[in-house]
Amino acid sequence: MNLRSKSKINNLAFCFFLLSTFLCFADSTNYQYYIPVENKKVDRFIAKGLEALKEYGDFKIPVNELHIRRSKLVENPRLFSRADIQDWQTVKTRINGLLKSHKSLRSHFNHTTIKSDTLRQKVLVIKLLNSILLDEDFYSEEKFPNLKLTEEQEKWAGEGFFGSFSKDTFKLNRSLLDTLLKGAMASFKVIKRPKINMQLCELASEKRGVFVIYLKHEPDSDPFYCELAHEMFHLLNPKVYDWHMEGLASVFAEKLLKQERKNWDHFEKVLSNTQKAYGASYHFIKTLNQYSKTPFQSMLKFTKPYRGSREKIDIKPWLKETSNDFKTLYREQLSKYYPILIENKSNNIEFN
Repeated sequence: MNLRSKSKINNLAFCFFLLSTFLCFADSTNYQYYIPVENKKVDRFIAKGLEALKEYGDFKIPVNELHIRRSKLVENPRLFSRADIQDWQTVKTRINGLLKSHKSLRSHFNHTTIKSDTLRQKVLVIKLLNSILLDEDFYSEEKFPNLKLTEEQEKWAGEGFFGSFSKDTFKLNRSLLDTLLKGAMASFKVIKRPKINMQLCELASEKRGVFVIYLKHEPDSDPFYCELAHEMFHLLNPKVYDWHMEGLASVFAEKLLKQERKNWDHFEKVLSNTQKAYGASYHFIKTLNQYSKTPFQSMLKFTKPYRGSREKIDIKPWLKETSNDFKTLYREQLSKYYPILIENKSNNIEFN
């Protein structure tokens, strides 16, 4: 490498490694279109992962809820899921109020009110709400005399001259429940071309601390856990778009899978190719992490704004806190892997 090239790499060292397809917010989507993953083994793995993440500092946004979706389209996206619950106390109050004022609903809820705050109760309520969606007799003017239908709801109710052609009880019932439970349950949102086969971690609600992770592989499979562990690392700060973050997420995934006695072979094979961006970022960070874990335990304290609400690692102050030997190794590894990464501009991966 000539001196000019080496100088260029060193100058770029402090503002490098940005957006990747594994990152949070790669594309905002709608979780309602994707297959929910509700599996006790997966839940236990997530609990272990959340505990292990504490090694790297505090979560920038508290993780109050985490929902897992397989990035395949669900058969009926209008069905309710637990991710739709926005305010459980309001859900209870609103449904209990409806049960008092609408006798026709009582049979759906076994003639009992909602009292507890348990996961089991929430799962039951979702099941009961979905049973209403299938009820051909849920709506009538007599049952809801004060409810004014929108033009679209009138169409689904089969009103008008061509009503029989546009009638859709399922869509009508979901729309009515969205109206009746507004502010308590998320309304259904239509997207024209939902994407599939993506792998990302998405902040669904910063205010409520709700995250959704989308994964490509079959739940409980070895590749599934590899993906899940990697994406969980982004929970620490979902706004960071930086290759340091990507490499460390893969290092974390390897450690967690081996700790939980899961098979790492899938990602090991994927990341073995250091001529590809993810392999390069993984080996770059792994070499540094093997030398010293300490700098990475504080790395996420050093971020700065990048492109609006996004952030990237602020390299200069971070490296300033490390030893001279670590700085030297960092620059050596950077000169080795940065050219590979910069040549792999694809899938929205960029470099400054």
